[in-house]
Amino acid sequence: MNSTLQSSFTRKLFPFLVGASALFFAVLQAGAIIGTSQQMQLGNPSGATTDPNNHNHYLIQRTVESLDYSDSLGEPNWASWDLTSSDVGTSGRGSFHTDTTLPSGFYEVTTSDYTNSGYDRGHMCPSGDRTDNDTDNSLVFYMSNIIPQTPDNNQGPWESFESYCRTLAQSGNEMLITCGPSTFNGSRIQPSGKVSIPGYTWKIAVVVPSGSGSALSRITTSTRVISLKMPNIAGIRSTSWTNYVTSANQIQTDTGYTFFTALPASVAAVLRAKVDGAAAPGITSFSPTSGTVGTSVTINGTGFNSASVVTFNGTSASFTVNSNIKITATVPAGATTGPIAVTAPGGLATSSSNFTVVSGTPAPVITSFSPTSGTVGTSVTINGTNFNSASVVTFNGTSASFTLNSNIKITATVPSGATTGPIRVTTPGGTAISSSNFTVTSGSGGSVVISQVYGGGGNSGATYKNDFIELYNAGTTTVDLSNYAVQYASASGSSWQETTLSGTVQPGHYYLVQEAAGSGGTQNLPTPEAIGTISMSATAGKVALTKTQTLLTVDNPVGSGAVADFVGYGSADAFEGSGPAPAPSNTTADLRANGGATDTNNNAADFTAGAPNPRN
Repeated sequence: MNSTLQSSFTRKLFPFLVGASALFFAVLQAGAIIGTSQQMQLGNPSGATTDPNNHNHYLIQRTVESLDYSDSLGEPNWASWDLTSSDVGTSGRGSFHTDTTLPSGFYEVTTSDYTNSGYDRGHMCPSGDRTDNDTDNSLVFYMSNIIPQTPDNNQGPWESFESYCRTLAQSGNEMLITCGPSTFNGSRIQPSGKVSIPGYTWKIAVVVPSGSGSALSRITTSTRVISLKMPNIAGIRSTSWTNYVTSANQIQTDTGYTFFTALPASVAAVLRAKVDGAAAPGITSFSPTSGTVGTSVTINGTGFNSASVVTFNGTSASFTVNSNIKITATVPAGATTGPIAVTAPGGLATSSSNFTVVSGTPAPVITSFSPTSGTVGTSVTINGTNFNSASVVTFNGTSASFTLNSNIKITATVPSGATTGPIRVTTPGGTAISSSNFTVTSGSGGSVVISQVYGGGGNSGATYKNDFIELYNAGTTTVDLSNYAVQYASASGSSWQETTLSGTVQPGHYYLVQEAAGSGGTQNLPTPEAIGTISMSATAGKVALTKTQTLLTVDNPVGSGAVADFVGYGSADAFEGSGPAPAPSNTTADLRANGGATDTNNNAADFTAGAPNPRN
């Protein structure tokens, strides 16, 4: 006799056994003839065991439900049961009783533990789901099936959803239900202090239309799943249960359990992601329609928000949800020719045509670059796919120096001689061309110059506690410094240190960069726009303002496209023009003439030593 027929037969038999002796009833219960095997069909979410020493996840299997019982919480971690129309009858409601079948050493919660606590004795498997006969109804009144629920939770949306599940069962569905508490903060019901109070209650109901075979055999990716996460608080009695719809994935995150382990993994993944009522996703097209492993594929459709899985013929791919109607995915290693599928809260979408996986090195693709304009020497980040082994990067045909950061990112420097036009990246798989142009602007870093250098901060006799570098915008437009840096090296060194910059500097304004502090000095600098930790020489050194945040590597970078301005001072071996700026001291700084506005590209002529005057 199969389990369904066995259950139906025994449920009809039990009304005749209600008046039998307790011993006779115990034998029947131990025989599990009314459907123990039906109550955990979807799997064991927490790996609970029947080991009596397992106080945190002790598995109880009854004819009417399965439970993972926690002795430490004084309540079930979860309950699982099967509900059909034959389970709903006219049996009267039972009364709560202590579960004396728990292993030795477990605390046996009593109904009086809840007395005057302010919390309802909340059923997991509800009384209303087991009204086929008094015996079955009595089993769900064990206190091991009970958790503390606020009256507004238990008697409000929770009870409303229980009733809805029974309506679905009586409409010709088999309901596989799992529920439990979650989010404990250590609080226990008072005055007994024996049972932990959950912050939330949750329930997952799988709605399986009636049919032949087991319920599991009738579950597909189209099966309806209703998952709820309901706050266990006062004030929600009149709130609809539909306000608390979520996904089984979210409940897994909250509890650490894994649901639907008895189902095929591909089906389980879709059901766990479902949010009841969410619009079903659909794939309308994808491009390209073929490519190698690593190819970037744009998938167009609907209902893509919060998509959790994208597969190429069953192989999971990395992807980005660009919008509700667009996903960009990368053909994964191991993929074979077949349909593309997207799993989203509304279910599973499968393409009507196949994506063809071809062998070979994937072609590179440029998806974006930033900034979209700049002068020679500007650092540009190029984003895309399949950049590995890139050999050439060009700006409108002019080769650029670049760094391959990863398979999806390149950092390149706008080369001398570059003009406005597309960016190209060449790899063994081909050449990618940007869909828009990079605009090359005139000038060498705008009109921002180094207006003051002071390395005596905190030294003997110094007024200021910190070294500093001051910048000045001598031009007529605001300059964005977000890709800039100030860099320092010793008078004859090629090892550079940098402080990266951010923000903007307006025409006629200064930009103060605070550097390392010494042990002397009496005054703090004015509020700086940037802060670094470079310890500069008071008398000789080299300072560069660069349009890139990549460290310089040569002793004399004057003339490099990456350098916007340069000051060598004291005995520095590199400088602009005929010679370095004069040697400053602990009490003097090198200041550019005319408040920072004079720039003849000659450090010796443009700078004089004077009292430090930091400006911001």
